[in-house]
Amino acid sequence: EIMYQAVGGMDKIAKGFEGALKNTIKYNAEVLELRQDESGVRVPYKNTLTGEMQVEKADYCITTIPVGILAKLGTDLPELCKEAMAAPRKMAVGKLALQMNRRFWEEDDNIYGGSSSTGIPGHTVIYPSYGYCGKKGVIQSAYAFGPAALKLGRLDLNEQVKQAIERSEKIHPDQFEKYYDNKAFSISWHNTKYSEAGWAAWGPARQKYVPILREPQGRVYFAGDQISNITGWQVGAIESAWTQIE
Repeated sequence: EIMYQAVGGMDKIAKGFEGALKNTIKYNAEVLELRQDESGVRVPYKNTLTGEMQVEKADYCITTIPVGILAKLGTDLPELCKEAMAAPRKMAVGKLALQMNRRFWEEDDNIYGGSSSTGIPGHTVIYPSYGYCGKKGVIQSAYAFGPAALKLGRLDLNEQVKQAIERSEKIHPDQFEKYYDNKAFSISWHNTKYSEAGWAAWGPARQKYVPILREPQGRVYFAGDQISNITGWQVGAIESAWTQIE
């Protein structure tokens, strides 16, 4: 089975929606509350650049705010819905990627895409599925969940790089350190404002609470991978949108 990737990275999917919606998106808007009554919905928000407080009004609201964050805001949602929003754990997730000045995994090892692991929690080498046979490449060198992600997120970037190279050298001896291009980036979603998690981790609570969030709560509808059966994947978010549109 081949999993295809959008040219330029998966955020191009979001950029595509952004281009189609053009001027309907309001940026730098921090939602503060979600209010509703029999006549409509109100969304008070703050302009994060100016500090100005404003209110958006509509007949209905479809919210994709992570339920763990929405649960902390002021809402007029039913108590059982509030209970459902607060039910999933916030999954700690972190990633690290390194730029290499030579695609040694292809040239020396005939590896094109896929992944390797030492079995150490949080350590996964994921090879790029694009730019084959090019001069340089960005190689994912950590993908951590749960406790491993919390540990990774406490390290600064230099410490993360050092750890990743040491671990990855066991898979690619004398290659990772030699061809590292001194450029790297990392993210810890659980340390990121407005996300606070990689995704909603439901566990046994899914069966009880997800059906509640899939139903209209007054004039409020929920969408996003968090109410799908494919949590943490873009396809789950898209399928949830189809469900709520129906």
